[in-house]
Amino acid sequence: MEIAIDPCSFDNTLRFLESVEINWDLEAPVKVQVHTLKLKARFLKAFFTCTGKWYINNNGLKAILRQVEDVVLSADQELQPLSLNLIPDNLVCSISSALEKLDPIKPLIQEVYALVAQSTRSISSATDAVVGLIDTTLGYLKDLLKYKAQSIANLKKETEALEENLRYLGYLLRVTKKYLPRGHDDRLRDVLIHSEAAADSTACLMYLCLDNNKMDERMMNEVKLQLSYLQHRIEVILPDVRKVYLRAWKASSSLQKSDFSLNEILYLESLGKIKEILQVSVSVETCVMQRINALEDEFKILRDYLMDTSAQEYTDTHPKLKHLFLQIKHVMGRAACVIPSFIDNDVTEDTVRQLDLDARVLLEEFKVIKQEARDIYDSISPKSQRTKFPTTNELGFVDFVIQNVKQLLHSKDDFIALLWHQIEMVHDHILSMRGDFIEIAKHPREHQDLKDPWTRFKDVVYHIDYVVDSFLIKDQPLWYHKLGLFYAIEDIKIISREVSDIKDRTMNHVAALKFSSNVAGISSQANSGEFQVLSRSIYGAGNEANKPGDFVELFEDEAKKIMEQLTNGIMPLQILSVMGIPGIGKTTLVHSIFENPSVLLHFHVRARCCVTQVYQKRRLLLEVLQQVSKVSYKVLGMTDDRLALKLYQSLKGKRYLIFVDDLWDIWPWNDMKASFPDDNNGSRIVFTSRFHNITSQITTNSITIFLNPISDLSSWELLQVKLFKQESCPQELFGIGQQIAANCKGLPIAVDLIAGLLGTKDRKKESWKQIANGLNAHLLEDQNGQCMGMLELSYDNLPNHLKPCFLYFGTFCEDIEVPTSKLIRLWIAEGFVELQKDDKGSLEGAAQKYLNDLIARSLVIISKKGSRGGVKASRVHDLLRDFALAKAKEESFLLTTNGFEQLSSVGDSFYEPYRLSINSGSDYFPRSSLNPAHLAGITQIQLYFGLPLPACHVYQKHVAMGVNPCPRTRSMVYRGSILRKVSFSFDNFKLLRVLDIWAIDIDYCPNIFELVNLRFLSLNHYRRKSIPPEIGNLRNLETLMLGKNHKIDVPTTVWNLVKLKHLLIRGSYTLPPCSQEFLEKPFKLHSLQSLSTPDLAFGEDTEQILRGLCNLRKLSCRFLYSWDYTSNCIQFPNLDFLTQLESLKVAYRGKALHKVQSCKFSFPANVKKLTLSGFCLPWTEISSIGNLPNLQVLKLLDDAFEGTTWDMNEGEFLNLSFLKLERLQLLHWNAFEDHLPSLETVVLVNCKKLVEIPPCLGDIPTLQRVELRGCSHSCRCSLGVIKERQIEMGNEELAVTLG
Repeated sequence: MEIAIDPCSFDNTLRFLESVEINWDLEAPVKVQVHTLKLKARFLKAFFTCTGKWYINNNGLKAILRQVEDVVLSADQELQPLSLNLIPDNLVCSISSALEKLDPIKPLIQEVYALVAQSTRSISSATDAVVGLIDTTLGYLKDLLKYKAQSIANLKKETEALEENLRYLGYLLRVTKKYLPRGHDDRLRDVLIHSEAAADSTACLMYLCLDNNKMDERMMNEVKLQLSYLQHRIEVILPDVRKVYLRAWKASSSLQKSDFSLNEILYLESLGKIKEILQVSVSVETCVMQRINALEDEFKILRDYLMDTSAQEYTDTHPKLKHLFLQIKHVMGRAACVIPSFIDNDVTEDTVRQLDLDARVLLEEFKVIKQEARDIYDSISPKSQRTKFPTTNELGFVDFVIQNVKQLLHSKDDFIALLWHQIEMVHDHILSMRGDFIEIAKHPREHQDLKDPWTRFKDVVYHIDYVVDSFLIKDQPLWYHKLGLFYAIEDIKIISREVSDIKDRTMNHVAALKFSSNVAGISSQANSGEFQVLSRSIYGAGNEANKPGDFVELFEDEAKKIMEQLTNGIMPLQILSVMGIPGIGKTTLVHSIFENPSVLLHFHVRARCCVTQVYQKRRLLLEVLQQVSKVSYKVLGMTDDRLALKLYQSLKGKRYLIFVDDLWDIWPWNDMKASFPDDNNGSRIVFTSRFHNITSQITTNSITIFLNPISDLSSWELLQVKLFKQESCPQELFGIGQQIAANCKGLPIAVDLIAGLLGTKDRKKESWKQIANGLNAHLLEDQNGQCMGMLELSYDNLPNHLKPCFLYFGTFCEDIEVPTSKLIRLWIAEGFVELQKDDKGSLEGAAQKYLNDLIARSLVIISKKGSRGGVKASRVHDLLRDFALAKAKEESFLLTTNGFEQLSSVGDSFYEPYRLSINSGSDYFPRSSLNPAHLAGITQIQLYFGLPLPACHVYQKHVAMGVNPCPRTRSMVYRGSILRKVSFSFDNFKLLRVLDIWAIDIDYCPNIFELVNLRFLSLNHYRRKSIPPEIGNLRNLETLMLGKNHKIDVPTTVWNLVKLKHLLIRGSYTLPPCSQEFLEKPFKLHSLQSLSTPDLAFGEDTEQILRGLCNLRKLSCRFLYSWDYTSNCIQFPNLDFLTQLESLKVAYRGKALHKVQSCKFSFPANVKKLTLSGFCLPWTEISSIGNLPNLQVLKLLDDAFEGTTWDMNEGEFLNLSFLKLERLQLLHWNAFEDHLPSLETVVLVNCKKLVEIPPCLGDIPTLQRVELRGCSHSCRCSLGVIKERQIEMGNEELAVTLG
């Protein structure tokens, strides 16, 4: 059919449009139009290419095609200048006009498709032409799926299925044409006619999909129907294509002996045909079908794992690999003889028997091939793959890997597609096995029979994690990663079979036990446990309860408080909670008071019980009941509910004291509290627990007393009593003894342990000095020590998800306050934090709950609170840190090196660390055996991680160290003293997820931006003037902390970090501009939550970038001096569109503003915390801040406002709870009681001119704390008036701090 439009006429237009896209700086809407016009031009070229090959005598179709030509020629008036590379006066108008003129073409193409689909053909193009048409169509389909992914989301499934079948069809035709003998071309004719029609129909339909975003629901459903029909047409002709292919295969020996990639379809299709033949034959044994199914699986394994073209490049350097491929070709040749012969012959016993024999031989040969491939893989794999892996929260790590793999499956990276199928299989296999191991992961001691399979499964998952991350850094050829995943799946299958067998045996055993139990009856059950309760001593407090009577003196103030609360005459029932870390002496103290004669006389009855971590309600009820009344055999036979009622009746009307020791959770109390009546007669209940959160959950009158560690002096006095009784300590031991006592960190239990250790040594200074040097190690090595037992017990009873979080404190130095924000980011980067199924919060919120839980369990200490009452920083007790380090080493969780000798030996043994913490500093060199004595003045250190250097090279004052390769190490942190001028190389540490080297002055680190798996990167003292553009390679980075004291340039590639949550750069920098392509898409940095500290200026560019940070929650920045010539005034950047922003810190940098008439702030209404400094604005401008409805914390620092008087206005700062004024020139602060109705804390620092604090603060009922530092005498005096007023209002707890 003749057409008036030459398809090649679109080429020049397409080239010009592509040039415009690349080289022109277009606005986002215009660029979208250019891109749309380019796609339409490409599809129209394909459409007219098809029409030129149609041989259909259909007048209706010709008429419609002429209408299509008319529409295109009309639009061509706009397209002609583009095709001649002439730029119209108004490019935007020309493109818009061309698109409008093309709009009517869509329904016409729809009619063309309907007519073409109903027509038949008698003549086809040549095979090459049809294959070329299919390839071209596939190219356009790929563009459609790539560039219009969002608009065709509703058609994606149908479009992808169509693409797959077209690709399959083209492959079969291409191979058939190549190998089909002459004289058989007529057999291709029908196939080619239908194939060409399918390709033509696809080309027609693509244009409809291109305008999918303009389709109504009716048209959408119609296109879906047409896509499905087209899919069906291709599937109908595929069997005929396969038959022609099979003829070519039988006739060509070269095709039979060709690579597996040419024959995979034939083998799998033929095996499917064999299975169909055998299924209808009743005489075929089941084992034969099983072998055919197994053979089919083996062919798929060859296809998916062993046969990869990338492996061919390595056959010259790997002789074993070359031999492997020869083996595979040999097996394929045997298969080429077996498969066709059975299909061509009748099904008889002899042919089936021969097929079975051939299948067995093939399966054996496949087995040999797989073993040979595994040997090759193991020989190439790093030795560390066979090392032990961390055993901490193993199930949590499995979930972490599942989540990572799932994210990869949803990735749009084309590179992932190379291994997508294998990754999907790995994901499914891990997920299926996870359910089998949930119980053993939670209760390993109860499932000893599954311990070995669980350990192997965990190791396999660690290996999968290694292979996947190695694939992402392109560390090995593709076939290597395929093999790694294949053998992981094979191992999981073996483990799965073992687990199934064990479970079957266990179920049979349990059934037998149940049968025996039913036969024996349950009468003996009541007679065993209950009599054991009676036979026990009433209470055994162990070592802690057997302290000397003067133990109360160690906690004299706390003891007085407890005594007062027990006997103060207050009638309602009160609950007293005594809290403290393990080993502090809670039980001992309460036990001493419990036995006090005054307490004994005050209460009618007393009872005590120990809950422990294994709560048994019946045991506790009987334990208390037998201390307050007589317990008969009849009582022993009661149900739990009757026992609870019996206890209630026994206590009713009596003034009782119940001591509940070692409460681990709130639910035992909730379960038993109904048994304790409140008769308004002064009864008391005392708890001891290490968990602070239990107190907050008790609704009854509750008072909490915390036991803090005793002083060093008290520890030393207690130690002397333990060791010398009434004797005096020898003078030579006095100093070292005080040091040892101080090392006990105020724990009486630690004093007991060290006293027992010193009692076995000579009373000589040298002996005591040895103990002092290794005190913590001795305590931990003493497995029988109660302190170790308590710590071990606390750790064992931690939920699994908290264990790695606690052990991670071992990476921090002793007595160091750990900022909560950094700790949480590290936990998340390490994969410790996960959201539960129904949890709609964030990972950061979940991590905060983790930390609060550890604090509540007395394992972590709050060292600093934030202005809103949260935990700003925390730490662990030294003893707990040492325990964490020992446990981390035991569980292969963390390796800590102290000194360069240990660092140089890392990885040289069978054990390679998963996490590495370096506590070495430059001060170690003078004492290090690696270096000569004269190296006290070294000026430069180079650490080469993974390079084959000797332990240490010395060049004058320059030291170069080689650290052994550790390819599996995932975390590296440096916590030592600051190192200056250090160069790093990470050639064999490429899988790092966490790199925290904040304490190192980085001189040069060339390949740090090749660590593409990094999630957390912390660099301080960065000496370069700019961040390299390669930072954009770190596509998994979530936290970037960079220290720089001077100006630094940030590249535009930082916008490629689509997972970045925290961009924290210390120093002066501006946000890099965004490219036009970046801005036209939905903003990529939607994950960014915190940003500091960029310089921001008023202007459209700044606002355009910030508008993209739609989820920003915390911003610390500097406002620059910005003169707006339009309004002829100073303007600050507009931030009111950052609706998620909660914390904002702004410093001003520029010319003085005190003479400026008006400078308005424009902050988001959602801001809860605001810090301002350096603006020197008049106090009248503060109203814009006072009107922020959600503001809770306000800090005004360093002349944020200038002037001597601040007159507060009514209706402002209604929700403000924290106010800090620091280094202001304020003289008078005028306010009334209704100005700050929610104020809780006031902090004044170096406000030396302030005359007084507003007296109205004394009338604010919410006030809790006032802190004055560096303020005038009159200001301090005014605080006394405020305190008096607060006392008059009943607030005697007002905290006042003066300094």
